[in-house]
Amino acid sequence: MTTYEASERQRRAAAHRTGPRNELSDTRSSEIARDLLQCLVLLLLLAGVVAARVYFTAPF
Repeated sequence: MTTYEASERQRRAAAHRTGPRNELSDTRSSEIARDLLQCLVLLLLLAGVVAARVYFTAPF
C-alpha cells in the first residue's frame, strides 16, 4: 500500500507527463486549422478575381 505522499507524487508525475504533450498537440492542431483556413480564404479570393476577370473581359 502506498502512502498518500507517494500517490500524490505519482499523480503529479503522470499529469506532468501528459499535460504539456496534449497542450502542444492542441497548439499544433489550432495552427494547422488556422493555416488551412487562411489558404481557403486566399483560394476563394483568387477564384473571385479570376471570375471577375473572365466576366468583364468576355465578349458579349
